[in-house]
Order: sequence, then C-alpha cells, then structure tokens
Amino acid sequence: MKKRHFRVLTKKIFSIMLLFIVVFSSSSTIASAQNVSHNEAMSTSLNIAIYDYVPNPSNFKKAIRSEWSKIEPNVSLNFVDWNCYKKDPPNNVDVFVFDSTYLTHFIRDGYLTPFQKNEIENSSDIIDFAISGCTENNKIYAIPQILCTNFLYYRKSDVAIDQAHNVNQLYQVIGNNTSSSIIPPPNKGLLIDMSGKDSQSLLYLDALMDANASYTTYDMTCPQKPSR
Repeated sequence: MKKRHFRVLTKKIFSIMLLFIVVFSSSSTIASAQNVSHNEAMSTSLNIAIYDYVPNPSNFKKAIRSEWSKIEPNVSLNFVDWNCYKKDPPNNVDVFVFDSTYLTHFIRDGYLTPFQKNEIENSSDIIDFAISGCTENNKIYAIPQILCTNFLYYRKSDVAIDQAHNVNQLYQVIGNNTSSSIIPPPNKGLLIDMSGKDSQSLLYLDALMDANASYTTYDMTCPQKPSR
C-alpha cells in the first residue's frame, strides 16, 4: 500500500461510528417548554451549552438564536460555557450538547430527562442506529446531532484494500507492523492519525464494544487481535 504520494487517493468510510454528539433537554427545560405558550407575554429564558468543537461557534449560536426566535419569540436563549470533557453539566444548564461517550454516565446520574419518539419532529430523518444508541429501556434520552467517523484513504490501485469492508479484513491485508519507525517503509503499513487528545481512549472503547458488545468503568481487558 503506497504512502509516498497522495494525489490519486480515494476515500472510504471505514468505521461506521466512533462517536456522535447529542443534544437533549433536561427536566428544567421540559418544564419551561410546557409552561410557555406562543401567546404568553412573559419573557422566559433557557441556558444553552453548545458543542464548541465546531467551526466558528459564534456563527453557530447566531443561527440557532435566529431560528429559535421564529418558533418561541418570548423565550430567550442564554449561551453558557461548558465543556463535557472536563466536568459534569452544571445545574443551571437547561439544554446542552455533549459527546455520546458520556451518555451512559449522564443517564445513570440523572442528568437526562427521557421523552417519546413522537415528541421529536421529523424523527424519521434521524439515522436508525444513531437514535437507537440514545435509547435505553425504550426511552430516548438524547437527539443525535453530529456524527463522527473514520476515513480510510488509499490508492485506487490497492484492490485488496478496496475489498476490505471492516477492520478485521483490513488487518488481513496489512498485517502486523514490522518496523519500529513512526513512518512505515514504502508500500508497507498503515498511518493512523492519533493527534486528538481523546483519540486513543475512544478507539479503545470502539474496539472494546466491537469485541464484547459492552464495557464497564473497570473493564481494562484489551480486545484480542483477530486471527490471521
């Protein structure tokens, strides 16, 4: 598999999902929405925390505020700073966006209020596996918003790579790394971008889920390598 030139590369979605980002309403948000009618004169506000790891978050907020004002002109939005990777959601946040890696933790600790599928407008537009990933005991705890995935870049001439449709098949083609250098020898190996702060932990969880279909806080058993 040639790695020296990238002009004739094609791309292929290799991992269905590493993580997706979800937005949900907490119990205080539900209460606010139920108590405010379109004709109500009193002003009500909601505290919102968006996912800041998007291009130009300020424009993102402007777009949300603009569209929201058309639906609930008497309910103002107050954007607050919160990072799901650093701490649990504060008590004053009504609606927030977070990495779905924390979904089980947020459900277990009571940060999320479930709702029914018929309460989601145009729910059929949501990818089935994404909404299923937000569902526990037939209750939906979050709405998928952003999907992250892995891309495999390879040459059109790499027929064996083109025919690999999962990680195990890719491993069968590439095999073990026989070099100690960071950059593989010409026509050998595979380069993986691990520059993200949480890339290793999330790829580990992804592999663990593929191998065991579940994981726990204390599960430190590494998935076994596929047999060749």
